[in-house]
Amino acid sequence: MGRFLTRGRVADGVTMLVVASLSFLLLAVVSYGEAERAAIRFQSGKLTALGQVVQKSVETYLRSDQPLEQFAGFRPLAHPFLVADPDVAAIAIVHTDGDTLFQVAQPGGTAPPAPPPGETMRLGRDHLQVTLPLRNRFETVGTLVVSAPRRVVGAPVDAIFRPLAPWGVAACVTLALLAAAAAGLSRPRKRAVQRGLVAAAYLLAAAVVTWQMVEFYAGGARIKAQALANSLDMRINALNALGLRLDDVSDIDTVLAEYMALDHDIASVALVESGGMVLH
Repeated sequence: MGRFLTRGRVADGVTMLVVASLSFLLLAVVSYGEAERAAIRFQSGKLTALGQVVQKSVETYLRSDQPLEQFAGFRPLAHPFLVADPDVAAIAIVHTDGDTLFQVAQPGGTAPPAPPPGETMRLGRDHLQVTLPLRNRFETVGTLVVSAPRRVVGAPVDAIFRPLAPWGVAACVTLALLAAAAAGLSRPRKRAVQRGLVAAAYLLAAAVVTWQMVEFYAGGARIKAQALANSLDMRINALNALGLRLDDVSDIDTVLAEYMALDHDIASVALVESGGMVLH
């Protein structure tokens, strides 16, 4: 043991440990920042997609020259979105003068203050919020604010990177031990072995992080698609609750087209009943 822990081996091992740790840390910081930005885009896109369904209903009312303050049925309209997606903390309508006219929130919670005018998306200390304008035929008369707790951004990112931390530490320690073991080689061979070890470990780490990021992006796409599917599901179930069949209503194809218009990344929307295609 004493022969192995010579000054040269210890120096090579410590140097490799520092170089590998800094390299992996840089990779982790850059990847974490990109994943967090992507999570903000995914979650704000989901909140926007849900908000657009409410926005359309409210603006239909406003364009019949009715005042926003007298809009009836906001709770029945907005509350099902909170039931379908527990990550939605609150939905509120704010007048242009800053007064909150209507709001619904998760049980035991309250709607956070609306973002300053002009902000379409805000990531605060406790909440992620998106805002959508509410217009009548002539002007903007209010704002729809959809809020979610900040954890919807941080939790998915932490779920990716937290399990990778022990592997990164183990890789750095292993590289340091291998570099120390190669200290007895000739200088050219030692340098070649050290460079090969760093390159192999870094490429392996990059491959693992890239694979996790691909899974993360795929999950983000599913989040937005699922949000739209849930909102459509609620509207269809409202018919069932009234004892109506799909054959009893018209313009369902128009509704599906509206959902596609909300997100240009959607390739198709289909409605299936009892195993058969109703609309596509």
